[in-house]
Amino acid sequence: MLIDAHKATARQDAWSKAAACEELGISAAALANEGIAAFSPSPANLAAVLDKVRAGSQPPISDQHWTIPTNRRTTYELLQSVGAPARMEQGGERFIAYFLDEPL
Repeated sequence: MLIDAHKATARQDAWSKAAACEELGISAAALANEGIAAFSPSPANLAAVLDKVRAGSQPPISDQHWTIPTNRRTTYELLQSVGAPARMEQGGERFIAYFLDEPL
């Protein structure tokens, strides 16, 4: 029952998460165990965006183009082979790679 309630809440909250990401310019997500796509909005900016999203109705979200950053050639090639929007990226401020010894 608790798991079902959690899933229902996550589905209801999907629009607000997408809207907040769009407002903040977040459009990348790393795969689990590959790395972290890092974003650091200021606390004031994040609070303002969350207040705006929570107060608004649910207008259509733009056709935002998400990408998957990776520094692993094998992951990149696999994602490209299925048409996923991947990009090769070195570790840094916006992508914290777990496999630092992988050549680009």
